[in-house]
Amino acid sequence: MENITFISLTPNTRCEAGHDVVYHRCLETICKQLGINFWAFTSRFATFVLPSRWSPFFRARKWRIIDCARAFFFQRFEKGEKRIFFIESFSTIDFFSLCIAGFLFAKRSDSLWVFFRYGKNQLPMKGFLHLVLTRILQFRFKERFVALTDSELIKNSFSPQLQLKVMPIPHTESFKNDDLPKDTLLFWWPGPPRASKGLNHIQDLVRLSSPAHFTLSLAKSAPLPLDTKINVHRVDDVLTREEYVKQMQRSDLILLPYDPSVYCAGTSGIFIEAVIAGKIPVVKEGSWLSHELKRYSLDALVLDWSSSTLIETLVHIQKDNEIRKLLKKMRADYLEYHCLESYQEKFKDLISQC
Repeated sequence: MENITFISLTPNTRCEAGHDVVYHRCLETICKQLGINFWAFTSRFATFVLPSRWSPFFRARKWRIIDCARAFFFQRFEKGEKRIFFIESFSTIDFFSLCIAGFLFAKRSDSLWVFFRYGKNQLPMKGFLHLVLTRILQFRFKERFVALTDSELIKNSFSPQLQLKVMPIPHTESFKNDDLPKDTLLFWWPGPPRASKGLNHIQDLVRLSSPAHFTLSLAKSAPLPLDTKINVHRVDDVLTREEYVKQMQRSDLILLPYDPSVYCAGTSGIFIEAVIAGKIPVVKEGSWLSHELKRYSLDALVLDWSSSTLIETLVHIQKDNEIRKLLKKMRADYLEYHCLESYQEKFKDLISQC
């Protein structure tokens, strides 16, 4: 391709937990395959080993406007290059800082891609401030400003004020199908313990009586009640990508009782990875995850997490062949859409329009 430099801005990434690192590594892979120069500007407080083109760039939040301005003065290649700045997983302060810095210091040939992970009504002031900032960026960058998301629900929440382009989720390459029933069941609640991811439901779950062949895997720091009745297997709060993939492969059901007020529209990479790995995700009503399952007539996986028979329901779900049949169809669709190749095709289309 022509001389293009793609600059990922990931100011809040400090460790390998969550999607951030693997998402930007996928972008790096795509850029390499397309012959595009790639750089990632991440937090100076990052605790993971940074790849060669990842720079410890962003300081504490009080410096955010200055650091965003510094990003637009970045120049490592010959003059005349086109630069694409990309940001996702940003705070309101991050977005405001980037808007001011971009308006003042961006070059005339620069492009800015902003990836939205929350619906309009979930943002401060019901999204009013974000829409004002996008108007400023549209005025400054013209067609070179691109608003992105990976959720149709988020796209719809901004329409018609802002048109978002929907992208696949690329970080699913490591997962292979392991769809075999087992005598010993391992259910996993992934990630650090957070209220928004259903900590209260997990604490209720472990108080229920369970069969001996049932084990719950969860983070070491997850606070559990003293009257826990379930076999518990602890894992590190933050797993390396290799450890995460192994944990996913050995699990049977993935417990995702995410709070609908937080996850009503935003996607879940863990959910998609679980489906592609041949696992069974169980979720809560009102979330994006339940919306996806219902698209495939998998309403049986949208659970009442306050039920006293929840464990019996989980065990039954794991043995249900009809559920496995429907998940197989869902997995086939996800494999075709949520993959690096699909993302790369849309990525190329976006670049051709800048």
